[in-house]
Amino acid sequence: MAQQAVANDEVESFAALRCNFPVGGGSWCGRVIKEGTALSCFHILCQEHAQQWFRTSDCCPVCNDGKKIKLTSLGGSQNGTRELIGRLASCTPAAIHSAASVAIDFWEAQKAEEYQRGLAREQEVSLRLKRLLGSSRKELTEAEALKKS
Repeated sequence: MAQQAVANDEVESFAALRCNFPVGGGSWCGRVIKEGTALSCFHILCQEHAQQWFRTSDCCPVCNDGKKIKLTSLGGSQNGTRELIGRLASCTPAAIHSAASVAIDFWEAQKAEEYQRGLAREQEVSLRLKRLLGSSRKELTEAEALKKS
């Protein structure tokens, strides 16, 4: 039972959408989105960062290309599943399929971007490690040469 709970937590953590707001140094907020804003460029911001950013700008803080974007509010409902079912009940199967397809595309884009960020971070750490090892080897060689002389 405990393993099942851990597995469920891991699935929930992986499936969660996370804030894409850049916080500097190549890092991003990463807060799990309970309430937030989806942008037409497929980025997503937590409520705090969306409110902060869109007070002074109408472009995406991640793309930062100056293009005006459309915003869609996410979450904020205590009865989200019930409300969703209520809305879907009045839709045609084609409309439901279309909405699900857009939602899955959005989720996939988010997960691909998270993966790319993680990969870039790993490459940066690997490069730093190689530099550190190179300078350490150089210092050891110099120390050995001083010891011999």
